[in-house]
Amino acid sequence: MTVSADDLFQQALQLPLAEQTRLLAALAARLPIALASEAASAAAEPPEQEWSAWLQLVDQYGVATGIADLAHQHGHYVHGAPRKEDAA
Repeated sequence: MTVSADDLFQQALQLPLAEQTRLLAALAARLPIALASEAASAAAEPPEQEWSAWLQLVDQYGVATGIADLAHQHGHYVHGAPRKEDAA
């Protein structure tokens, strides 16, 4: 039986927060192994295809916040840090 990543993601969202946390910790523990395996197979994949896959994920799961400088001022919005000076 094959299950898509989207189906798994949707099922994980239905779990209680404590179970989501345990799932995330288990995945994080296995991430170095998965990354090493992925790095070996991705060496042959052209970078354009990698970016295309990432952009598809951003389009699919991205959230429009209306905050134009969210990435640049992440610390300000998330942690309340002072705003960074704009690099002109």
